[in-house]
Amino acid sequence: MSLDSRLRDVLHDNRFELPGWDDPVGRVRRGIGRRRRRRMMLGGAIAALLIAIPAVLAQHPFEDSPGIDSPIPFVDSEALAAPTHIARRSPRPEAKPCERMGDEPWLRQDWLRPGVTTVMLTAAAAPSLQRCTLHDNGGTTLTATNKTTGLREVFTAGSATPPGAWQAPATIDPGEPARLDIVAGKGCGQPFDDFTLAVQDRVYDLGLTTECPPTVTQWYVEPPLLNAPLTVTMKAPATVQRGQWFEYVVTVLNAFNRPYKLVDCPVYLQRIGTQAIWRRLNCDRLRSFPAHKPVQFTMRAYVPADQPAGITQLSWMAVMADGEVAIAEISTDGVKVEVV
Repeated sequence: MSLDSRLRDVLHDNRFELPGWDDPVGRVRRGIGRRRRRRMMLGGAIAALLIAIPAVLAQHPFEDSPGIDSPIPFVDSEALAAPTHIARRSPRPEAKPCERMGDEPWLRQDWLRPGVTTVMLTAAAAPSLQRCTLHDNGGTTLTATNKTTGLREVFTAGSATPPGAWQAPATIDPGEPARLDIVAGKGCGQPFDDFTLAVQDRVYDLGLTTECPPTVTQWYVEPPLLNAPLTVTMKAPATVQRGQWFEYVVTVLNAFNRPYKLVDCPVYLQRIGTQAIWRRLNCDRLRSFPAHKPVQFTMRAYVPADQPAGITQLSWMAVMADGEVAIAEISTDGVKVEVV
């Protein structure tokens, strides 16, 4: 076979034929369509996110936004009954008997019960202070002079029952007071004065006057409230008007490194003078107290028209869902305002 014939055979042999591209125009169109569909799907997803994100934020806002830059506004709500779930210290077992009580009793008028005076007495200081229990054992008596007859009368401890949360006998830690209530109403026309209290062979002059014959509780302990890990401060006007509303600001600070979650919006007790009321706080979407960021609340209080003029106490306390409390200005139980 000549060279020319062999060359012609090779050129006509389809084994060396390169693969072709079927319908190139169609393939280009299909590629453009795929890219267009992908762009539409991506655009739809972005649009859905842009719609969904504001809705999610509306339902679950940033927890640290309300009340930080400006106070959460006051919203009037109906008065509530005092909560029953306030948490207190667990009861203590009895300890060794208190051997000697302190030199000076502390008397406190009960602002909720005007006819009640609480006598508080701590154990005497000792080289090694320990928990002890103050028993009555018939050794505590209250004596007073009946101003109508001029005679001294004796009232035995245990004839009345302490109200609210109390534990008896009074098992106290060093510095913690044992309490005894002297209960006497008004309008009886049987005044008593020159009260003395005998405890463990010691006699204390109380300097107390009543309008009715008193009854006396046994010695007891009022278990302290359990405090939430929150610091609460309060800023109020120096003077307030009788028969007028006024506003003040309560600031809650969580000093911990994690948010303090709120299961429910807390209830709060507001007291001015002898007027006290429970209401629910306006949380304004607040889900927690953020760490190291103060949250402010605008509060509003009414001064009764018959409130005596002069200095009185404004107090505020919130109760959380678990019973823990947050007390404004806890060291002074609030701030003083002048009623004019």
